Amino acid sequence: MRDPDNLPEGWTKTDNNGHIHIRDENGDVRIKIDPPDWRTDYDHKHFLDADGNSLDVNGNIVKPNNPDAHIPIN
Repeated sequence: MRDPDNLPEGWTKTDNNGHIHIRDENGDVRIKIDPPDWRTDYDHKHFLDADGNSLDVNGNIVKPNNPDAHIPIN
């Protein structure tokens, strides 16, 4: 699923040249969906908590450049 359409009420989605940002009802980015880039050679997503911290697939806070913050999209 590269481009989600089924979002919680009040959440919005914008596409910035292939980089999709999903914002919560407060306007905070909570999910980023990115195409491959120079660091990550696969489609991937980033989860962010309400404070803007990067999360791994289990919801643990990790540094944004940590490979665990780049979650593959199957």
